[in-house]
Amino acid sequence: MRFHLNTVSLDDFYQKLNQIGFLHKNTAQFHEFEVLKKFGTGYLQRYSYLNGLHLSLGRMLLNEDLTYSYDVKHKYFELVYMNSGYLEIFSEEKQQLTGVNAGEFVLFVNQSCKGWARLPKNHLLHFVSLTIDEEYIRSLTAKGIDITDRIPAFRAHPAVAHAQKASLDIENLINKFFLCPYDDETVKKLYFEAIVLEILSEYLFRSGVRQYPPELPVFLDSEDTDRLYLAKQVLTERMTAPPSLEELAKTVCLNTFKLKTGFKALFADTVYGYLRRARMEKAKILLKNTRLSIQDIALQLGYCGSSSFSAIFKDHYGLTPKKYRQQ
Repeated sequence: MRFHLNTVSLDDFYQKLNQIGFLHKNTAQFHEFEVLKKFGTGYLQRYSYLNGLHLSLGRMLLNEDLTYSYDVKHKYFELVYMNSGYLEIFSEEKQQLTGVNAGEFVLFVNQSCKGWARLPKNHLLHFVSLTIDEEYIRSLTAKGIDITDRIPAFRAHPAVAHAQKASLDIENLINKFFLCPYDDETVKKLYFEAIVLEILSEYLFRSGVRQYPPELPVFLDSEDTDRLYLAKQVLTERMTAPPSLEELAKTVCLNTFKLKTGFKALFADTVYGYLRRARMEKAKILLKNTRLSIQDIALQLGYCGSSSFSAIFKDHYGLTPKKYRQQ
C-alpha cells in the first residue's frame, strides 16, 4: 500500500505520521519517529523551538511511497536539502512539479502554499528540512534585527524558488547538521539553531543584503558581483579540472584584473586560495562520509595523486587524511 497524508500544518504532519505507524519517541529536546520494519527502516527527528523555528532531520528507506498533501495558510520560509535520495514537490498554485535530487535544495518563501510532496520507496532518503515561521522573524525584530522587509514572504509578493544545486557555502553549513560534534542533546539543539541562523544570513546575503568593505581596490556594481558569485560557483563545480584564470574570466565575462581584485575584495581570498579551501572542505566530507580510498578522493578533487593531496591536507589541517579519518 502507499501512504498518503492530508495535512494542514507541520504539527498535523507529525501527528499523522504517528497514526500510520511511525513509532513516536519523545525526548526532552526533540521528537523522533522511527520507521517500523514493515514500512522500511530509518527515522525522522524533529526539533521545535518556542518561537516558530522547526528543524527536521531524516534518514530512511521506505518500502512504499509516502505522499502528503499540504495546505499551509501562514507566512513561512522553508529550505529542504537532499543529502541523498530524491523528493518530488507539486505546487497547485503554479501547477508545477519540482524534483529535488541529492546535493540540491529547494527554497520556499511564501505566504501560503498548497500542493503535495512525495518521498519515494527504495531510495535512501537523507535530508534536512528547516522551517522558519513569521513568529521567529518577529522575534529577531524584537532583538533589533529587522529583516521582515528583506524576505519576500513577509512583504506583499510571495515567491517559490526552484530546486537548485547547493553552493559550497550552503552545502558546508548543512553538512554541519550531519556532522554535529556534540552528544548532549541540549547543546546539540543550541548548535542546530546557530546553523539555522547562519543559513538565514547566507540567504539574506545572496538576496542583495550585502555589505562590502568601505574601500575596494576596484569598483563593483551589482552585475560584477553576480559574475564573481558565478566564478565561485564554477570553481566549486569544476573542482576536478578547474579552469585557468583567463578561462574563468572569459566564462563569467570579466577581465582578469577585475576577477582577481574583485574576488579577493568580495570573498577575502584569492581565486585559487578559495579553490584550495573548497577542496579541503570537500575532502573532510568525503573522508568522514564515504569509504573512498585516499587516492580516489585525491583524484576526485583534482590532485594528481594521494601524495600531493596528503601534503596539502596536512599543511591545511595539521594532520594527514588518514589520521583525520581515524578520529
